[in-house]
Amino acid sequence: MVGGLGDAVAVDPENDSEEMQKKVDAVKAAICSALGWTDDPTLTAVGFKSQVVAGKNYFVKVRTRGEGIRWVHVRIFCGLAGAAPELVKAVAADGVTPIDYIEA
Repeated sequence: MVGGLGDAVAVDPENDSEEMQKKVDAVKAAICSALGWTDDPTLTAVGFKSQVVAGKNYFVKVRTRGEGIRWVHVRIFCGLAGAAPELVKAVAADGVTPIDYIEA
């Protein structure tokens, strides 16, 4: 649906998890910087929703391992014609809150 959020999708081999993980990995440094993290955590995408705009927004739930287990919700924008993913916003979360729209 153009403009609206799609349904939540679990990140697993059947749902193109490798591509979503690549997007998260591409913005890892920006996520850590936005949240003031000084360690080098492992980030694992566990679920996402998408939104078609002039490109695509991805709203991703990410589990982190580093200084303990943490959760973060991130908004990643991918422009048209294969542009590199850009972090729009990262917010601390918990493991139970479902992923939803994140204001820029």
